[in-house]
Amino acid sequence: MAKDLKSLLTGGNSSLTTLANRASAMQSLQQSIVGALPDNIGAAIVAASISPDNALVVVADDPNWAARLRFHSADMLEAARRAGIPATACQIKVRPQA
Repeated sequence: MAKDLKSLLTGGNSSLTTLANRASAMQSLQQSIVGALPDNIGAAIVAASISPDNALVVVADDPNWAARLRFHSADMLEAARRAGIPATACQIKVRPQA
């Protein structure tokens, strides 16, 4: 039996609800981190998340930006902690190119 979109998104324990909540949390974390950095550097962040071992994972546009972001690891960790996330380390990754 087919369900309408609204019931899928508001279904409490549904996979879509879980996915939407995770996406929202990642976006909020990314905004917190970008806000703690100078504008020109924050704009290079593609995504941010927390790994299962509580490491802050920041994805950069390219290797040059990743190198610059590494200098701001402490600032990004502090921003994550202010957002209520007990991050223990900061990992900078580069977005895979298609």
